[in-house]
Amino acid sequence: NPGLGHDYLQQHLSGDSLAGNLLSRDGSTALILVRLVRPAAQQIVARQVGEIIAKFAGPERIYAIGDPIVAQAIDEGIQSDLRTLLPLALTLILVGFFASFRTLRGMLLPLLVILLSIVWTLGLMAYLEFQLNVVTSAIPILLVAVASSYGIHVIHRFNGETSGGERAIRRVLQRLGPAVILTGITSAIGMLTLLLFRIHSVREFGLFAAAGIFFATLLATVLIPAILALLKPPRQRRHRERKKRFGGTSILLGLGAFSLRYRRLMLLVAVLLMAGSVVGVQRIRLGIDPVELFPAEHPFQQASRVFNERFSGWRYFDIMVEGPEAGALKSPSFLKSITAFQQAAGSLQKVGSTRSPVDVLGEIQASKTPVSEQGMEALFQGLRGENSWVDQDLRRARIAVLITTSDHEEQRVLYRRLQDLARTCFAADYRIEFGGTVLLWIAGNRYVAMGKIYNIAAAVLFMLAFCAAVFRSASKGFLCVIPLAVGVSCSFGTMGFCDIRLNIATAIVTSIGVGIGVDFAIHFFSRLQEELAAGLALPEATQRTLLTAGKAICFDAVSNVLGFLAFTFSGFGPLQNLGWLVVLTMVACALGTLLLLPPLVATFGAKRPAAQ
Repeated sequence: NPGLGHDYLQQHLSGDSLAGNLLSRDGSTALILVRLVRPAAQQIVARQVGEIIAKFAGPERIYAIGDPIVAQAIDEGIQSDLRTLLPLALTLILVGFFASFRTLRGMLLPLLVILLSIVWTLGLMAYLEFQLNVVTSAIPILLVAVASSYGIHVIHRFNGETSGGERAIRRVLQRLGPAVILTGITSAIGMLTLLLFRIHSVREFGLFAAAGIFFATLLATVLIPAILALLKPPRQRRHRERKKRFGGTSILLGLGAFSLRYRRLMLLVAVLLMAGSVVGVQRIRLGIDPVELFPAEHPFQQASRVFNERFSGWRYFDIMVEGPEAGALKSPSFLKSITAFQQAAGSLQKVGSTRSPVDVLGEIQASKTPVSEQGMEALFQGLRGENSWVDQDLRRARIAVLITTSDHEEQRVLYRRLQDLARTCFAADYRIEFGGTVLLWIAGNRYVAMGKIYNIAAAVLFMLAFCAAVFRSASKGFLCVIPLAVGVSCSFGTMGFCDIRLNIATAIVTSIGVGIGVDFAIHFFSRLQEELAAGLALPEATQRTLLTAGKAICFDAVSNVLGFLAFTFSGFGPLQNLGWLVVLTMVACALGTLLLLPPLVATFGAKRPAAQ
């Protein structure tokens, strides 16, 4: 009725049931609640809502939020990442291949391994009816970086042979094949340790990433040698080799000599880095919220801010209160307990509002409209309807607590406070159960923390046992794990100092770092032991190792860094952090292998093992 006027509307729309819930307190924004009465595909719902918004949007701005909108935004982000990041990663890594080998075969053969391993892995996922999610969408870009490692080592070793053909291939596979296979196994098992998480998306990532690494190892040790055997042997470019020796090779030799000359200093620096990382690890915070997946300018981020600032928020706790017997809701004491709980919960910071069956009953009472017994029964029947505020026998009631914070720590504190309030407001014979979207994220973050502990312990212990078995010595296995431990520690210390949270995405850094880091250590240590067994002293053996395995590790590290840099261009914030952390881990593991292993062998290892 246009004749009612603004004052009348302001008076009647400012009640507690509307203000902050269905209408912003300044009257500028209204809320439309859409409840799905039956299960529906979230993508279809989100698309239809988007079409309606596009149709009716005018001078007003229309925002949409909810689980279907989140799912749709994530799906669109995954598709966008695959369209942009995969070509970008392939382009970057091809640049690395060219800088490393300067030959067409050096670029195309590792690329062939990458593409086939990606196709086989995604084909396996499709065959087993697994879909891509935020975590598993990173597998193709992961394989771009990781799958190149094995081909790089094979091609680099082949280029070092003076002859070509089958004879050179046999020599390469006899000397390098076991190391490539072993590193492939360790990398795959490093990914399989993610199965210790109780989060399905992380488990799926670990399983199919391990399958992709297995495919890459198989292709590098079978397909690349077969193709190389058919090609002409590479020409020896002496002039270019002299230029390389003057450049990167001279730097490698200089670093090797420095690390042996000042080995105590290098070990001290490693200890200090580990100690600093421990301080950083203590600052790591847990948690991820759907809003944090997207950049600040994303429509979902904007909608979330509007709901938090103008309404009572869109995240909520659902609290089920069960009375001692059927019909308990008709008891005034039960209703008073619910009221007391709502008042106490509403006074907490970051709580937007609360809602329960008592609110509806209170509005009826406030209207001073007489209600008959049949009317009350009809009212309770309505509360049993779609909103499910009460159950059929009036024994259980639902209380909704809306909150306005995305911070995991604040959500966890609120959860504990609400638990304490529930124990205080309700009698001992009442049963209280918590649910809702916030509790799902709290539980997920708890699973991330516990899974990370199990994952790190399993990965480190397995790698230690594996390296000890490979080199038939517990001390040698321990030496191989030290550079890896330094690299992973630096990564987690950086997370703490830079306030990068431990979440579903960043939790997989350890498995990636352990798998590739042990790859560096096994290749370097195997070649070093080979040179020492040939009768060379440690300085000469280190130089020979740096010129062979050391160069391959540098090429490998560069390709990995270039591949994982593609993650930093993702539309998801956690995947951007994953990219930076893996790059840091790769650099730290490579430097740790090249600069720490020679001093460690000089200080603790056997200098001249018997030839086997």
